[in-house]
This record gives sequence, C-alpha cells and structure tokens, in this order.
Amino acid sequence: MYDITSKISFIMQKKKDKILELKNDKDKLKRKMYLSFLSFAIPFLWIIQYMERFIPSFTGSSKLFPDIKPIDYIALLLTVTAAMFLYFYTQRYIKTKGKFDTLRHSIMDDIGSMICNCHEQCTCREDFIKEMDEKGIDLIMR
Repeated sequence: MYDITSKISFIMQKKKDKILELKNDKDKLKRKMYLSFLSFAIPFLWIIQYMERFIPSFTGSSKLFPDIKPIDYIALLLTVTAAMFLYFYTQRYIKTKGKFDTLRHSIMDDIGSMICNCHEQCTCREDFIKEMDEKGIDLIMR
C-alpha cells in the first residue's frame, strides 16, 4: 500500500495523528480499568466470603470486631485502594473517550470537503477511510 500521507491536507494529518494518539490512550486506559477491576474483585470476594467477621459484636468483648484477622485488614485496604484506582481510571477513560468521539465526528464531518490536496478526481477519501478502518477507527458509522 502506498503512503497516502503526502496527499492528505495538513489539517487532516494532524487530526489523524491526534485520533490515533487518543485511540492508543483509550485502549491503555481500558486495559488499566480491567486490571484494576480484577485487583478490586479478588479482595472484595474475600470480604464477602468472610462477611460474618465484619459484623460488629456488642457483647461483653473489649473489641467491637473481635473476629477480624490481620488478613481481613489487608483485604479491606486492598479493596479500598483498588476501588480508588478503578474510579480514577474510569474517569480518565470517560474523558478520553469523549475527546476521541468528538474528534472522530469532526473528521467524519470534514472528510467530504477538505481531505486532500488533489485537484483532480482521486481516491484519497476512500484510501483515508480504509487506512483508518485498518487501524480500528470507524469513520462510516456514527
């Protein structure tokens, strides 16, 4: 396949570079979200399994939670930490996905008018759409 970059207008080249960067960021954040969810789910399931230890005891014991073991504290700490990471990555993913969708719609709007520097009949538009589709960016469907 020949390089279409030389025929594409400067604005579309910049938009192409930016949308590819946003797609990579979006994919990395999605991967981090999945990993942080897994790191949240494992200690959370531990807590659910041994939930009876976390029920307060109002008997004559000097401790409010007499059955909690050190591993339970570790599970609580890991769950809270992973939940914070999950929230952080989810918020960043939402922002990045919003920027990605906005830029994708902008490219879709501009694709008919100022895609290339050619003045004769050319296939730059179709080549550009095909190249972006190969990189995982759909410019056909909204």
